[in-house]
Amino acid sequence: MELNSDSVLELKSAIKQAMDNFTHDEDFEVITDIHMHLDEDSGIVTLYDDEDVELARATVEEWVDVDSSEIVGVVAPALHSLLHRMSDEKAFDNVGISKPFSFVLEDEEKETIEELYLVDDDTVIVSSDLLKGLDKELDDFLDDLLK
Repeated sequence: MELNSDSVLELKSAIKQAMDNFTHDEDFEVITDIHMHLDEDSGIVTLYDDEDVELARATVEEWVDVDSSEIVGVVAPALHSLLHRMSDEKAFDNVGISKPFSFVLEDEEKETIEELYLVDDDTVIVSSDLLKGLDKELDDFLDDLLK
């Protein structure tokens, strides 16, 4: 499901508003995550800090009455893509948050559904697939060393 330009702008604005809550001064805020929650009935995406303080919200018309089974397959990839584009635009470079911090998608019980994006000074992990198969590669490498 492709988001229309109004929905993308609304989400982008909400994410920027959330980041604006953390002024860039001498003391960086220490947070671990920006929590994102989708209300499946209204299509409202709400962003919270670690203390459950609401930072911003956006309404995504395409996600009104979204089925909970579509959250991982439709909503998460759309948010991941938007966060990746915003990172490419340097949206997270000058925020007053100590890095690393993550954007995570959560359900009603505040359980993490998916880590959407990790912001770090040196490394940005954009997908959980990055480490897929690493165990096998390391095992093969160790086998080669022992031969």
